[in-house]
Amino acid sequence: MSLSPKPEIQAEMRSLANSGASVVEIAQHLRRALGVDGPGQGWIIVITYMAKTFDIPLLKASAFGTWVGLGYNDGWMTDVDLQRAFGHFV
Repeated sequence: MSLSPKPEIQAEMRSLANSGASVVEIAQHLRRALGVDGPGQGWIIVITYMAKTFDIPLLKASAFGTWVGLGYNDGWMTDVDLQRAFGHFV
């Protein structure tokens, strides 16, 4: 799978954000749209898409890799934490 974001998926993400979707809802939609919604799947893609779609600095966006919603046993960032950290970007 390419790490270059698909413009149509980025447009969907922006549309969700403009409709008031939470960061979690956008990330979940992204994972489903790309077929990487199994436990532990898609963390690099989530980081890449969120950074490029919403102009989040890559170092900051790397925190998406710690989100419990990815299904890793060692994830620590809750949905609330994710919204707090990235809500102002979307």
